Amino acid sequence: MSRELLKKQVSRRSFIRAGAGLAAASALSACAAPARPAPPAASEAPVQSTAASASTPPERYNGYKAPGAELPAGKLQFYVGLDAESEKKLQAEFDDVFTKLNPGVSVEILNVAGDEKLMALIAAGTPPDVWWAPHAGIIQVADGSILNIADYLKDDPIMADVLPAYVNMFTGLDGGLYGLPNGAWFWLIYYNKKMFDAAGLSYPAADWTWDDLLTNAQKMTAGEQWGYMNSGLIWGGGLYPFILSNGGREISEDGTRWMLDTPESLGAIQFLYDMIHTHKVMPSPETLKGLGITDRQAFANGKIAMQTDGSPPDWTFATYAETLGWGNFDVVVLPHPAGKSLVNWMGSGGFSVSARTSNPQAAVELLKFLVTGSALWWPSASYRSGVAAYTAIQQERLPQLADTQWQAAYEYGAQKTVFSSSSNPFTAARYTGPDWGAFLDRLLSGKVKPEDLKTEVPAWNAKYAAGLEKDLQEIPLKPAYEEALKKLLDEVKQRA
Repeated sequence: MSRELLKKQVSRRSFIRAGAGLAAASALSACAAPARPAPPAASEAPVQSTAASASTPPERYNGYKAPGAELPAGKLQFYVGLDAESEKKLQAEFDDVFTKLNPGVSVEILNVAGDEKLMALIAAGTPPDVWWAPHAGIIQVADGSILNIADYLKDDPIMADVLPAYVNMFTGLDGGLYGLPNGAWFWLIYYNKKMFDAAGLSYPAADWTWDDLLTNAQKMTAGEQWGYMNSGLIWGGGLYPFILSNGGREISEDGTRWMLDTPESLGAIQFLYDMIHTHKVMPSPETLKGLGITDRQAFANGKIAMQTDGSPPDWTFATYAETLGWGNFDVVVLPHPAGKSLVNWMGSGGFSVSARTSNPQAAVELLKFLVTGSALWWPSASYRSGVAAYTAIQQERLPQLADTQWQAAYEYGAQKTVFSSSSNPFTAARYTGPDWGAFLDRLLSGKVKPEDLKTEVPAWNAKYAAGLEKDLQEIPLKPAYEEALKKLLDEVKQRA
């Protein structure tokens, strides 16, 4: 099969396997204004905060430390989509920091929005050296377009710094490592302290349960005022931490079957369904739309007492403070089912290296600079050192955070995240994701019930074998992936 045909078959939807929420979060991460670097630890060299003004580069830049050995010289091409100002700042970092720390290695930015151009370059056999990718569960890992960087980082300190969940998301079916994360995104709950006070309720604590959430929501629901809103339900991301905490999964770890019909998954889905349609403490998306306001506006205007959000505090706290005022709202981790522990769904983007790069050693070093050096993406809570750096930056920007529970909630939440998708690029979601999306829309509007998943899910899973068998015949895969997928197909057929 030709690369051109492969290019035509691989749409953006199949290229991005991490889901709509992850793609959105990663896109925001890529386009956001550069963050100021965190203050260095006392034992470290000073962090260079303005790359363009650096005459002599520091040994350490943000979380990136210069390698001990000289790299092979050459020019690297980095594919990314940025606004003009961010591109200018990134190029300055490359020229004034990365190249000076790695003499002879220069970086050219190929600034193109979207994946279409990237896919064309890959199909033509002229890919860039490094590009953004959501996680290992993409076809380019399976067809051999992305470099396995495990050997290049085997003894690198960065592997002790990156948190296990984020290593897992870039670990392929063949055990290879196909990228490094550049961000972290997970859910917290913001709550209106005035509404809690008016209802005579204690503020939620880190060990609160689903029962506590429901009880509090019931006592703060009246008319067009609701106790809780989970805006992530509209695309599924807000549902997944509830499923995970209850011992369920959206998709099996090997990616071969939907698991939304298991008792654990159904229990979580039923709980949130009842919040909308039985207890009526949460507005449906249609109800909220009918009010002509967004979920964030509803929270800021006192129509929502508790709001699930995954955005950084310089968005959420700054936005809510404009209307509610500092001191009148706070944040807490998600609740968990009684007798169980919180497990939080996480999303992240990252960068991968082309298998066709002529300078893999330098390309991997550029990868390290992007995820731990560049102020566009560092600090990142996908790294142990990044969690502390991230909270320090946010509190520098918003000193008022010191009077809130945000840091404790964020640090705790970062420890509770897991990679709940699959590193299999040919997951069940590849073939029946739209079916789940359409069902979810009907579920939130009350047109179907959670128990209907008991008949829907088997039908979706039945499509998997046919879809995988077709792809195995038509898409050229490297031997390790072809072997792994054939084995999975045999297991699926045996289950059927």
